[in-house]
Amino acid sequence: MFGFSTDPEIVTFFQQLDIVVAGAIRPDEFMAITEMLNDFEPTITSRVVELAPLETLHQFTVNVIAGVQQARQEGMSFGAEADEKLDKASDELNHGMLEREQYRMILRGIRELHVQA
Repeated sequence: MFGFSTDPEIVTFFQQLDIVVAGAIRPDEFMAITEMLNDFEPTITSRVVELAPLETLHQFTVNVIAGVQQARQEGMSFGAEADEKLDKASDELNHGMLEREQYRMILRGIRELHVQA
């Protein structure tokens, strides 16, 4: 869908991840898997922004925002600035298709949100 199957960096990452997952047996090894995914997530998002058709990118971004809003409704707190970022992003998306860079900025802003205790 996003052209990932021919992207050497992504293919190599998932091959390495597959090896780590296959050998993981201790909790710290599974934590390393989570760290690997977290560290690589910006690369995946960047590729989605670069490679996806605009309609797909739009729906992907809408889905990410909906997921964060659902988490908030279920009691997760992302801090005071989360409301502002999500409202602004939703407003932008409600105006129709955006430029790729606008999607990149929305997704970057969402990635910067952190769960508050």
